[in-house]
Amino acid sequence: GGAGGATMHLTELEFERISGDAIAAQGALGTWTVDCSVFRGPIGGAAMRFFGQSGAVTLYNNQVTGAATGIAINGGSATWTLTDNSIQGSAEGGPSPGMSLTDLSSEAAVTISGMTIDQAIGAGMEILRSAAELEASGSTFSGTYDDRGGEPTLNSGVGIAVVDSTGVTLIGLTVQNNATAGVLFDLGGWGRISGRQDLTGNADNRVRGTAEISGQTDGEIGSDIVIQNIPEGSSPRIEANPSTEVDNRPAERALPVERAQPLPPRCGDGVRDAGEDCDDGNTANDDGCSAACHVESGFRRIAMGPRFGCALSVAGGLYCFGRNDSNVVSPEPIPFAREPQPRGNIERLRQVSAGNAHACALDEAGRMSCWGQHGSDGRLGHGVGNDLPNLVPARVELVGGANLTGGRGGAAATAMRVWELR
Repeated sequence: GGAGGATMHLTELEFERISGDAIAAQGALGTWTVDCSVFRGPIGGAAMRFFGQSGAVTLYNNQVTGAATGIAINGGSATWTLTDNSIQGSAEGGPSPGMSLTDLSSEAAVTISGMTIDQAIGAGMEILRSAAELEASGSTFSGTYDDRGGEPTLNSGVGIAVVDSTGVTLIGLTVQNNATAGVLFDLGGWGRISGRQDLTGNADNRVRGTAEISGQTDGEIGSDIVIQNIPEGSSPRIEANPSTEVDNRPAERALPVERAQPLPPRCGDGVRDAGEDCDDGNTANDDGCSAACHVESGFRRIAMGPRFGCALSVAGGLYCFGRNDSNVVSPEPIPFAREPQPRGNIERLRQVSAGNAHACALDEAGRMSCWGQHGSDGRLGHGVGNDLPNLVPARVELVGGANLTGGRGGAAATAMRVWELR
């Protein structure tokens, strides 16, 4: 998000090896520009995803080649300008869909020009439940193929799908060689969408100009433009080349369209949605997963002994460094570690304390683990007279609650009399 007068400019960026969305914004205001950036992937979510955007957004001269979804725009009243962007799929796996514009209000406006979407899955561009004034010109949508896995909105290989929407004008587009249809108009849900008075009455959608919409067939039937489930008074106005084949389909031959509404990600619900790196069920910072559901990095607590130290990461992980006496830094036979070494068998820690050559830590549930040199005072919970070191952190059970402090012998020495073996 951002303040109403905020300006965000992202330029000349490169994105690759991302599990979720590369760029995600929810409920943001102000002026946004994303330009001259490359989304080569692999990107597990969308190259760019926007929910509930207001203000003005410009996407210019961006290249998407390796994302599961190209550009996803959902809701809001923003003014959108998309110019000279390229979304390229492949036979091995295209974006699904190439671009989607969903639930835009009548206050929104979209201008698309110079767009190229090739070899997407399901739909090159899908427009679903939109009341925005949307004009697409001088763009190419080609090579879209069937989604054999089942895309939520459309799986038929359509260049452009206009579903339960109005205000769409397609001017001088090239729409060619898509698997099932070039342009689909389907108003099967028109006038029946809860809370959307702007999607009632007569829809107004148009194809005009010297559009090159050709090369699509569904079986033996030409399907450059498919019109289906249209209420009276809402037929799209078609002004295309004579070679463009228009198929007014009866219900029994209608292409299947799924109208399920994609929900925006909700940080803090414990479910990792697209655009979230993590979701730990809360919106607190400094617990490894930030209030915006991004993985936090860095350290939040450190304990120093005479010759070594241990630190807790923001995510609750344990790392030690320095002299490796009694394997307090690492179970590996190394004399010294300049870089922090992970102590991997315990996690979600909240406190750590270091002694001469041993250390103890408490996790979020109040459980204690200790490792390193045992000594003669039972500091690791083995009982007195047992000098075997703990090579890795080992759990000890406390009779009562504990708070780690330094003392004679270092870490948690003052707590040793209440330890019991687990």
